[in-house]
Amino acid sequence: MIHPVLYQSRLFVAAAAAAIACACTADSGATAAADTSAACKVLPPADLGRRPLRWLGACSNGLAQGLGVLRLGERAPYQFFLGRVADGRPVQGLLRAEDTQLMTAYRFDRALKVVQPDGLRPNETAAVFRTGTAGANATAQRFEAAGNRGSAAYYARMAREIAGSEPGG
Repeated sequence: MIHPVLYQSRLFVAAAAAAIACACTADSGATAAADTSAACKVLPPADLGRRPLRWLGACSNGLAQGLGVLRLGERAPYQFFLGRVADGRPVQGLLRAEDTQLMTAYRFDRALKVVQPDGLRPNETAAVFRTGTAGANATAQRFEAAGNRGSAAYYARMAREIAGSEPGG
């Protein structure tokens, strides 16, 4: 039998670690329109289909908000949305599939399908890459602040790779 004080300390440490590691997670439900958890709701881009998903960023009023990374899949290779989310919906960023393929999402339509830059204004593509890089960097900083150096290094490396792959960059 575990001593009650030891048991309570283990529960506290586990709860604190979970709260620090990620403010928002989302696990898929077979019939749910949105992937949700008690802490945070976030809708994935329609172009990424893996489940479960996990939002690695801030939440506001129960919805994913701001810069971060949405990770989809049970194990590597994961799919990612890296960028900005507002009110639980992706706004702008990059979709990364199978570790190498990048899709620019200048914005999303009502069905959350990617709307790509038209190519007539190069600054639009550059803005999407900056947003994606910022999302990966924000996630790296969150993990670093939580003491998770391995994950911090992973997302910092991803940010560098994205910045280095920007067309014309």
